[in-house]
Formats: sequence, C-alpha cells, structure tokens
Amino acid sequence: MLGSLLRTFLSSEAGTAYAANAEELDEVAAAFGVSTRRSALASAFAAYRAGDYDAASARLRATTKRHPGDALAWALLGRSLRACGEHAEADRCFERARSLAPELVDSCRALGERVYSRKAFASALTWFQVAADLRPSDPDLLNRVALASVRVGLVDEADRWLARLVDLSASDATRIKRMIASLPQVYRSKAHLASTRARYAAALDALLAGDPVLRGPVNEVQITNFFLCYQGANDAELQRKLARLFLRACPALGYVADHCRQPARSAGRVRIGVVSAFLRSHSVGAWYNRLFQHLCADERLELVLFTTTEVDPELRAAVASRGRHLQLAATLEAAREQIAAERLDVLVYTDVAQLAMIYFLAFSRLAPRQCLLAGHPATSGIPAVDEFVSSGLQEAPDAAAHYSERLVRMRTIPVLVERPSVPERLLARAELGLPADRTLYVCPMRLQKMHPEFDDLLGEILRRDPAGEVILFEDHTAPDWSAMLADRFLESIPDVAHRVRFRPWAAKRDEFLSILARADVVLDTPWFNGGVTSYIVLSVGTPFVTWPTELFRGRMTYGMYQQMRVLDCVADTRDEYVRLAVELGADPARRDAIRQRILACNAVLYDNRNAVTEFADFLVARTAAPHAAAPRAQ
Repeated sequence: MLGSLLRTFLSSEAGTAYAANAEELDEVAAAFGVSTRRSALASAFAAYRAGDYDAASARLRATTKRHPGDALAWALLGRSLRACGEHAEADRCFERARSLAPELVDSCRALGERVYSRKAFASALTWFQVAADLRPSDPDLLNRVALASVRVGLVDEADRWLARLVDLSASDATRIKRMIASLPQVYRSKAHLASTRARYAAALDALLAGDPVLRGPVNEVQITNFFLCYQGANDAELQRKLARLFLRACPALGYVADHCRQPARSAGRVRIGVVSAFLRSHSVGAWYNRLFQHLCADERLELVLFTTTEVDPELRAAVASRGRHLQLAATLEAAREQIAAERLDVLVYTDVAQLAMIYFLAFSRLAPRQCLLAGHPATSGIPAVDEFVSSGLQEAPDAAAHYSERLVRMRTIPVLVERPSVPERLLARAELGLPADRTLYVCPMRLQKMHPEFDDLLGEILRRDPAGEVILFEDHTAPDWSAMLADRFLESIPDVAHRVRFRPWAAKRDEFLSILARADVVLDTPWFNGGVTSYIVLSVGTPFVTWPTELFRGRMTYGMYQQMRVLDCVADTRDEYVRLAVELGADPARRDAIRQRILACNAVLYDNRNAVTEFADFLVARTAAPHAAAPRAQ
C-alpha cells in the first residue's frame, strides 16, 4: 500500500541510507563473531528492519560473494528472500548456512531469547524467524516466532507459524493459543474487526464442542486474550465460554483451599490478600499502590501482598509495618499452596488478563470471597471470581449484564491517584515541534484503543476544521502499530489522513504535560477511554472531550467528570462529540473558561481518601457474606 511504501522511504533521509541500531549490532557481533564484517551486515540488517527486503537481499548477496563462508550472511539472505516471496532460493540459502555452521540455529535462538527478555520484540522476532527457517520442524522455535509476532502486532504472521505448529503437533493447547493469538492490537477496518470477532467466537465454540485436554495451561497456553476487550463489545459470554473451556480441559484449575470449606472466622483482623504483577511504576500501580498503602493503616485489616516483581517502595514499607509481602511462587501449584497457607478472608486481584499465570491462578478458590479490581477494565468470566469492584459513576444502568462477576458499584472511584506535578514552565509549541497556526486535537492514548469507528470521528473533526491537526503518539514497545494505523487512515479517511500526525511517545514527564497543555482540545477514545492518562490530562485542565459509550471501559473519563461535577466536555452522541470538539477548537475564550472549571474542581480526583474508606468497609463486609466454597455455575 502507499502508506507502507511511504514509510519505507521515510525510514531514511534519502530512501536508501539505512541506519542500524548500534547496540544491537554490538550484540550481533558478540554473538556471531562478525565484527570484521560489521559494516557489511549493518546496512543490510537495517534495510531488512525498515521493510525494504529487496535492498536487504541485494546487500546480502554482495556480502555472501565477498564472504562465501559467512553462515550468518547466508541465513539473513534467506530470510530477506523469504520476505520477498522467493522461497526456493531462500531454502537454498538456509541449506548453505546449515552446512557452514550447524550451531548457528542455537546461536540465533539464544540471541532471540536475550533480546525478548528485554522486551525488544521486533529484534527477537527476526532472530527467532532465522532460527525457525534453519530448523523448520522445531516446535519450540515455531512457538517462539508466533509469540514474538503477537507481541509486535503481526497476528497474521503469528497465525501462519501456529498453523505450522498445529501441523507438527495438533495439540489442544496449540489450537487454543492460535485462537487467542488471532486477536489483533490494531484492526485494518471495521470489517476486519467484525470478521475477527466472528472467527474467534466460532473457534471457541468448536473447541468447546470437542474434548480438550490441558495438563499445564500456564506453560502450554502462555498468553491471555488481553486484547479482546478493545473490540468495544460486551465480552461476558465469550469470557464465560473461555473459562468453561479451560475448566473442562483442566479440571484441576478448580482447586479449593481447605479453609474455604470451613465456617468463617468471627474474630480478629480481616486478612486480605492482594495478587498483582504491577504494584510498581505501571498504570495498575498508579491506580492501586497508594490505595493499598493507606489500607495498611486500617486497624481492621491485615494485608498480604503476593507479587511477581518488586513493589513500590512506599507500599512495601507500609505493608512491612502492618502485613506481609511475598514473592509469588513460580508455578501455579506452588502459588496456590502459598496463598492457601495464609488462610485469607478475602483475595483481591488487581487484574487477571495480563499474565497467564495470574489468569489461571484466579480459577482457584483460595479465599472465601474473591474480587477483581479494574486494573484491566473487563470481566474475567472466571467462576471463582465473585465480584467486580467498579464505581456507580462509571457504569451504565444495565451494566450487570457486562460481567460474569457480581458488579459492585462504589460511590467513589475505587482508586487512589497521586496528583501529577505540573512543571512551573511549560514548553512552548515551538520547543515541542508543534505548529503555532494549527488547531491541535491531541489524542494521547495507546494505539490499541483506536477503534475503527474512531476514524469516522477524527475524519469529521478534520473536515469541519480545515486548520485542524490530530496528534497521536507512537508506541515505543510496538513500532509497527503506528504504521498499521497510518495505512488504515489512508483507507478510511483518505481526504484528511495527511492531517493525522504521529510523534514519538513523550517519555519525559515535562514534555508530555506540555503537549497536553499546549493542545487546543484533547480527545478521548470513546470505546476504551484513557485510564491513568485521563487523570494526567485532567490535571492540566485542557478541555478533554469524551463520549460515554456502553461499557465501563468507555465510561471511565465520564465518571471522573461526574466526580468533579464538571460535564462541559461530555457528549451524548457521536455527532455531539465531533461538534463539541470543533466548537472548542474554534473558541479560545470558551476553552479557557472550561480549563478554569476543571482546575478548580479536579482536586477530588487525586488522593481522595473516601475511596480508601469505602473500599476498606467493603472488604470488612465481605467477611460477613456467605462462603463461596466452589466455583459458581456458569
């Protein structure tokens, strides 16, 4: 497509002089001993990464002519030719590489593992692909390529590798993994989203119609359907079906701790367990670190944290004074025993959708009452999770139908967010590289939140405001996602796509806050709102247009505005969303008045101790609720 060709050209100053990543080249030189040919491989390697496979192939052909004994050059040439569709010649190159260096495949696998552990997923994908081409019948390598493809958003690529894995080993785990891996982070169109959802549902029904068997789901399945909820639809029934599939395939998931079968305790402090992988510098931690820190001061409660990583230092100190912090055991069986031994009254999960280990752990009954917070704002579908803790400010009247759990509607929003510190001097537009003569509509959300329906809203805003530009942010962890979106905009809003600009993610706090403050209007993503980002936007006061849709994840910002009692930027329909954004973009006086109202009222969003008190009361009340000693029927 035109967008792909344009991106290939823009990856270099002249379209041909590619720049390689120096750190990665150092690692390649160390792994393969090619320091003497570093410059020869560097430009070819960079061209491959930029998607110019013809250029990469040409340069690698030249390298193999000068160095015919270089196994790595032959393998990289094979990969480039494979990407060009020249499979027969690619196979000959891989055969040559194998004959020159049989150990090359293991070196590529090891390098892929190292860079994958650092979350350099695009780099890992390249090395796993080369290794899998060198040893095409190795199930582990096929699996690694598929997982790396998922992480960079290449779900079609992942499906091809998983299809090969199914051919080699038609296990139920591989079929389930292939179904889950089919969920894109960025959709090509509305039709693509609809067909993906239909295909996922059909695959799930087909698996349920069989007699699936899993022995170790954490290690066999490895991934979760984290990205399902970005489709913007009610997932409750699909989530129930998935949980039913796992319980049927592995009944041992429904483990029940002994103390959950006994009468409830009637005295002593309420023992609260918290399971999380993200009580640190993370969006989940931004919501819940301080909430749990202040819960430690409640004389009625005793907290036990179970985490997979280190936690926020202030939270760790608070728990040390009135509770315990335990590193969650590495295996599912050991983790269940570890938590069961604490004989908890209530077990709280901050989220269950991000890590397979925690998702499958939640199938166990490890406390008489178990609840889920909104660290990932979607239902789990898991029978052993009793309640989803949300806020009445952010839920629709019929929201109970969106959850497999019993919905708990708090009066406040049950998070405790620290007020962002806005710098005394904000950077000017010129310093930020932003035009002074344009109406800037900034949308600072993660790119997976850009539902295909959102394109229509952006297109109409830009058509009504000829001076308008939309600013989006690239995802530094998934560089291909912005390219996918750029291609989609060329198809969905071709007349104004050139006025949607991507800029690198602003990792520096002052830069990010300055961009938000210098925007004329900030746009929320209606099908999956900003979470922590919305709290940051509202701290600077720039008018932030939102349109509450059906589900909780599309009503989060609306709830924040309700808590503030400032509703100037809340639209009732998609047409009003567009109208409101454009009107605010054209009216500086109205923008300034709204900014002042937001700044005058936003204190209620930050460090609101009412959230701590209400959640503590809820936890204490759970000990009086009837036991749920076995998973609820679904």
